[in-house]
Amino acid sequence: MHLDSRTSWIFKFCECALAAIALLNLLLFPLEFLPFSFLEKYGQYFKYVLIGMVGVTLLGSFIYVWVWHRRERANNLYSPIQHAWL
Repeated sequence: MHLDSRTSWIFKFCECALAAIALLNLLLFPLEFLPFSFLEKYGQYFKYVLIGMVGVTLLGSFIYVWVWHRRERANNLYSPIQHAWL
């Protein structure tokens, strides 16, 4: 029995954005172990890194959700599997 498990576009977008932010935060975690002298010298650039991280996250989430939603509407995708991976 195949259940119709379509979800709204905004729910998918929020789910993807949160997953992408979590992944990028894990990648930025080693920055906490940098020496203080490095942070004094290059700390002013972290604001731009965070802005870029949010921009990449939103853009990547939008593209992924757009593809996901199109494939789901064409019945080429079983959406609960996508939700499980995210």
